[in-house]
Amino acid sequence: PGVHENDDGKPWTCKELGERTPSQEATESSYEDCSNPGDGCGSTKCCKVPGMACFEKTEYWADCMETCTPGVHENDDGKPWTCKELGERTPSQEATESSYEDCSNPGDGCGSTKCCKVPGMACFEKT
Repeated sequence: PGVHENDDGKPWTCKELGERTPSQEATESSYEDCSNPGDGCGSTKCCKVPGMACFEKTEYWADCMETCTPGVHENDDGKPWTCKELGERTPSQEATESSYEDCSNPGDGCGSTKCCKVPGMACFEKT
């Protein structure tokens, strides 16, 4: 709070408006307990790799993939996949960035959007 150096002399309340735009590191760390492709994701129901989702093969096996087509997969054991999506898809960096498309750039003022385009930044109120 207060007047910031190299500013117009008006004080900032520094009240955070909206939520901080997540950084790539923050997005990745929120999925650190999820599964890698090939490890099976039946218990975690989430994937570490951005853009992937956990798909069910049988009630005993599921794995992380970008897409899944029901039926038998090439180079697999011959058992069909149900391809039921378990949990939510891990957002890709592009998806994360596009969800902040209508937010403000640094220096443009964010009082109306209450969000920032740049990952890791947040919108703060100035009096």
